[in-house]
Amino acid sequence: MGGGFALLGACASDFAFCVDYYGLIEDAEKLKDVKGPTVIMLGSEDERVTPWAFQQLLPAATKHKKRVDVHLYPNARHAFHRPDWEGHDPQAAKDAWSKTLNFLSQFKQ
Repeated sequence: MGGGFALLGACASDFAFCVDYYGLIEDAEKLKDVKGPTVIMLGSEDERVTPWAFQQLLPAATKHKKRVDVHLYPNARHAFHRPDWEGHDPQAAKDAWSKTLNFLSQFKQ
């Protein structure tokens, strides 16, 4: 739910960037309103979000000339970053967090 809200917020507000962990929105065409770059973390075994990202989000990003950096984690399931969940993948979570911090460091003022 959080990743989808982050992405929806970036579509509806004047955010400088967006970090999306395995979230989706109903209408990928809303991506046309994103102002800054987006990074999305996906698990290869997420049967809902990952296909959506490749079939709808990335084509919309291409169409509207938006920067979307995708990080796909092999064998990771939905919510792989959530430590109290049975699908938690510590290695993927650690790498995704490192990439998130690196991405965010571009926006220090």
